[in-house]
Amino acid sequence: MKLVTEFRCGGVCVAWSFDHLVMDGSSLWQFMCSWSEICRGLSISMPPTHDRFFEQQHEQFSSITPTSSLSYVFEEVSNGMEAKIFEFDDGTIERLKFLASGSFSAFEVVASQVWIALCKARHLPASQKTSHQLPLNCRSRLSTPLLAGYFGNCVFCALAESTAGELVTGGLPFTGAVVHEAITRSNPFSKGVTDGVDTWGGSSPRFPMYSLDFGWGKPAAVRHATKLWNGFCFYDPSPRGGKAIEVTVFLPPETMAKFSEKVKTN
Repeated sequence: MKLVTEFRCGGVCVAWSFDHLVMDGSSLWQFMCSWSEICRGLSISMPPTHDRFFEQQHEQFSSITPTSSLSYVFEEVSNGMEAKIFEFDDGTIERLKFLASGSFSAFEVVASQVWIALCKARHLPASQKTSHQLPLNCRSRLSTPLLAGYFGNCVFCALAESTAGELVTGGLPFTGAVVHEAITRSNPFSKGVTDGVDTWGGSSPRFPMYSLDFGWGKPAAVRHATKLWNGFCFYDPSPRGGKAIEVTVFLPPETMAKFSEKVKTN
């Protein structure tokens, strides 16, 4: 579904929604980039690939048919949640990398800083187990890598786990190593999110959100309209460019006030 709104000031807002059963974030932004290229009269730079060759290579897929019965239970998870955006600019990220004392990516140190701050803001006991589930694009991680334009789903959750005490005491060097190991071991795993304890990540700073141009110029801002559950974080690129990352965090108001102070790095 797409919706275009024109404002009196001359600005334009393009909004859309999609079903995650149809595509993942990589495919969504491939579609959006293709749409913007068509609007500018250009050829699509990355045509979609709908080849499902892996279904033919792996026998377990043969048992999945369109008539397989599936059931879903949807719950209202956004009641009482507050959304706030925190920007980590290039200077802040370099400072976090220095404090982490390791060869960690910008995403890894930002996710680590957010996770530590959430443990503090929630006043979790030192012995409390906590996890940060992070989206993992597996297109290039398969034994037979998917083609660049593969359109569909190929994303899993990397599960970083520890105790609140270890994260807070160990700081960025320890937490960065936990996050890095979860991402690099390529061992997708997912579990339910414990309210007020765990953290869930979505989106990616690598998505080309600010490359979109429908003929009006690059976007001034790209935002998530749907509020999600306690502790959900969207990790997005910043309109500033560079390595800057915007993190949209969903928390109850009382926790958000504490988190806003704890996540500061200066």
